[in-house]
Amino acid sequence: MDTDSSANFGVDPGESADHRFGALQQLLLRTEDFDDEALVAAALEQQNQLVQVRLGVASSLFTALKAKHPPTAAHSLRVATTISTWSAIRGNSHSERDELEVAALLHDIGKLAVPDYLLAKPGKLNEDEQALMEEHHAAGVEIIEHCCSDAGIMSVIRHAGAWFDGSRRTFPLCGDDIPRGARMLAIVDAFDSMTTDQVYRRARSKDRALAELFAYAGTQFDPELVSDFCTFQMRFSNKLQHDVAQQWLRDLSPTQANSHWDHVIPQRVARPNQLLNLFHENLFRNVHDGLIYVGADLKILRWNHAAETLTGLSAESVLNRSWSPKLVGMGDASGRFLAEREDPLHAAIQNGLQSVLRLTIRDAQGEYSAITAHISPVITEDGIGRGATLQLCDASGIQRLEEQLRSLHVKATRDPLTSLANRAELDRALHELVRKHNQSNRPCSLIICDIDFFKRINDNYGHPAGDDALVSFASHMKRHALPGDVAARYGGEEFVLVCGHCDMKTAAQRAEAIRQEVASTAQPSLGGKNLTASFGVTELQAGDTPESMLNRADRALLQAKELGRNMVIQLGSGRDDNEKRERRNWWSSWFTHRSPGALVERTMTTRAPLKMVWEKMRGFLTDHVAEVIETSEQQLTLAFDGDSFGLARRTNDRGAALVMTIRPREQQDDKGLTTTVIEVSVAPRRSRDRRRSDALQRARQLMASLQSYLMVHDFSEGVVGEEKEAPSFWDRLTAQFNQPPADDRR
Repeated sequence: MDTDSSANFGVDPGESADHRFGALQQLLLRTEDFDDEALVAAALEQQNQLVQVRLGVASSLFTALKAKHPPTAAHSLRVATTISTWSAIRGNSHSERDELEVAALLHDIGKLAVPDYLLAKPGKLNEDEQALMEEHHAAGVEIIEHCCSDAGIMSVIRHAGAWFDGSRRTFPLCGDDIPRGARMLAIVDAFDSMTTDQVYRRARSKDRALAELFAYAGTQFDPELVSDFCTFQMRFSNKLQHDVAQQWLRDLSPTQANSHWDHVIPQRVARPNQLLNLFHENLFRNVHDGLIYVGADLKILRWNHAAETLTGLSAESVLNRSWSPKLVGMGDASGRFLAEREDPLHAAIQNGLQSVLRLTIRDAQGEYSAITAHISPVITEDGIGRGATLQLCDASGIQRLEEQLRSLHVKATRDPLTSLANRAELDRALHELVRKHNQSNRPCSLIICDIDFFKRINDNYGHPAGDDALVSFASHMKRHALPGDVAARYGGEEFVLVCGHCDMKTAAQRAEAIRQEVASTAQPSLGGKNLTASFGVTELQAGDTPESMLNRADRALLQAKELGRNMVIQLGSGRDDNEKRERRNWWSSWFTHRSPGALVERTMTTRAPLKMVWEKMRGFLTDHVAEVIETSEQQLTLAFDGDSFGLARRTNDRGAALVMTIRPREQQDDKGLTTTVIEVSVAPRRSRDRRRSDALQRARQLMASLQSYLMVHDFSEGVVGEEKEAPSFWDRLTAQFNQPPADDRR
């Protein structure tokens, strides 16, 4: 997407530098997402520039917060980025946007007064700890009042914690009396907290976080602003924010930044963490694998005891010598000695990429043994390379077995051009991973990617150049595939990376790393030009099949292409750690009676508007390849073929076809807020399928999948999508025996 597209969002290229809305977005690009040293240094430099421009002399307050608790400082930067862009889209005045940016950067400054053990506690806080944590807002207001002379900034920070319905008694204002900037800051603050990993919980997906905002609209948040923020999140392009940020930041001038502040605080000098250094020293000395550390000049700085045992070389004989593969007789997996230009340690220092290789080395007996080498660059927090580490794991025990199986296995499961998994192996691995992760309820994500404008490469440079581009792209996929992942060529120029034990946020970060690496690598066969690629990312969610998961990722890829290519798009809600699971007595599954014709019936409630519910339904229909039988404003009827569930044990098995009827409607709750109620029933398409043993299982799977797509929350009853079943004779009889005495009832 071209930066000129910013005109669509109300950005005037001629506007003064202090009022360009998109600059803060660059701060969302965290340093750990970059592999290149120069990119890391540039990101840190831009962070420092922005803090100084927006805070001026008060940037020392932010520096103190970063030293106290870096995650809170990073959260404040991301909140400032999002609220600046959102306020520009809304058309807020320049002065209000300035106030929002500064208030967002300093709204959590009161955590300087919170004890360290509370900020780092992984579990739930008790009442006393919670009360102590809540005092940070008042402490922050007091800190900023001593240096801030801007009433607008103080008003936003002072009232940002107020609830819209006024139920938070420590804040006097409610409703529209709360400053609009404070209401906006509360929404963005909550959204970023939910979509970021915390010490006490994993990050939620973007869709699930938006559903939480709708659930508390009218109580904690302004309903109109929640709806507006949701529209902003669904329509705005991260790549556009990034492009505008680069242009805006180059023109920034801090001449007016100090107008809000009264005095300067001296800079803090960082001190090393001696306890952490002691831990690293003990780990290095006692680990069972051989560990070698060389500096940026390839001088050997560390050589642990396990490396001595494995190679027969003492630490005293090699320390401060120049590293060379010849020192340990290093060769590739076939035993060929590595030349100096093939040294993996030198390559890691140069390109900043970690790698895992199967190599051979000369052991203490003078023989050559197979080892697994883990090579990782050592990079400081400011992006400066300090050398690389080499971890040596003895692999001689499994090498012989691998050699016997490798030839046949490669031919059966690998793509001959790229050496990635082929389509058949991807299908097998994806079905197995989905089955295992559904049973264990652990996260699993899928990345699908496509080289942009690949046909032009074949047309302009020839098919050999196209093959070289495919091989180069596959090499990037291999480098970012972890043990347990499956990297495959899906077909043509499309590739898939299945990430086991990886949630959607982490998978999106990995996809972004691949995208940046591909875009920055020159292709000799293309005359030095670079490739670009588009990525779609999704996470396994309740009720998913391999087919629906792959279809959802493919829809995300299509969105990335429609928005301009060369970007990463996420779709899906992922798994909910607090998801309720059905529990019923073992005899209930035998004798339960339901409504005539229906296998499963549920009534779901969500705060999301009806328009958004229909939008999510389109994705559900597409990903499950459903047939639309009937549609109207009040009802949608879908048919699902028995082959679309992925539950068959044999290729000739065919599941029961099902029909789903969906009746959504909007209604007012007790507080006068609009909610969407969805009545859903699933029945067999053919009456003879009612006795099929898998029909009920398939119906429940389909219902769970719909619930995930709609992100249903029923806070009034505390149950998400409760199944309605008429009590059977055995249920009623059991209930009589299990009733407590009258004196014990509550």
